[in-house]
Amino acid sequence: MLKGLGAQVFSSIHPIREGGARKRRKIEQVNDWMHSWCHAQGLGFYSLGHTFEKPGLLTVDGAQMTKWGKSVLGNKLDGLRALN
Repeated sequence: MLKGLGAQVFSSIHPIREGGARKRRKIEQVNDWMHSWCHAQGLGFYSLGHTFEKPGLLTVDGAQMTKWGKSVLGNKLDGLRALN
């Protein structure tokens, strides 16, 4: 279904500050699974890595990107497009 919608690349879930080590491990597990699934389906996967752990890129609760964070993500994704 996703291929039919034209999806080609998925990004990882960015880590959040709230929730501690247990929540981080769960996010890492989901990202690992998504990376494997995308590869098996012939889709791209872009790992945000630790980019959004830098101060100012996420809101105070860490659940959303700030305007600057969205700009950083957009620039990173635009850089991927330039590689294709």
